[in-house]
Amino acid sequence: MDTDHQVVEQADLALVAATQAFLAAQPWEKPAIRPSLDDARAKWAAARYRLLFPDVVSVQADVVQARALRQRIENAADQQALIQGLLDLAGLLLKFVH
Repeated sequence: MDTDHQVVEQADLALVAATQAFLAAQPWEKPAIRPSLDDARAKWAAARYRLLFPDVVSVQADVVQARALRQRIENAADQQALIQGLLDLAGLLLKFVH
């Protein structure tokens, strides 16, 4: 699997974990989480389209960063950690949006 597909896979897994955390959050926490989750999803959709083209646009360092962000999101201890992880994931994905 090339680096582009690995970045897509890690972002997919991160967003699944973030969505599960959002669904499990207390009702009063959800309004704070939703904007970051929606932004990360939007960046993911645009980046995914670009990353699945035949040419490779990511490098191994991007895969490592995406994997670390996925782990941060999966292990987020509170809503602030989840939000920061989502913001960082959106920042990484923005790099691939052209």
